[in-house]
Amino acid sequence: MYAVEHYCSVDDSSTYEIFETLNEAQFFSEKDIWNIDNYPLYIFKAKFNCERIYLENSEWNYDDCIDTIIEYLDYYKELKYEF
Repeated sequence: MYAVEHYCSVDDSSTYEIFETLNEAQFFSEKDIWNIDNYPLYIFKAKFNCERIYLENSEWNYDDCIDTIIEYLDYYKELKYEF
C-alpha cells in the first residue's frame, strides 16, 4: 500500500493518508486542497499492520501506533508544492 505524508503548520505536525495504489496516492497529492498551512511532503510505499488499518466510509484509516507501519519499502516521490 502507499501513503501520502503531509504537513500541517497549525499544530506543526505531519500525518499520512493511505491508498491501495500508487495512482490513488498521486491523484490525492495533486488535488487542489493544499495551501501554505497544509501541504504534501512525499509518497511512500509501506507494509502496514492489518490489525491497525481499516476501511471507514470507503477510505483507509489507521490507529496511530508505533506498529501501524511494519516496514517502509520505498520512498517513491518527494513532493514539491508551490504556493
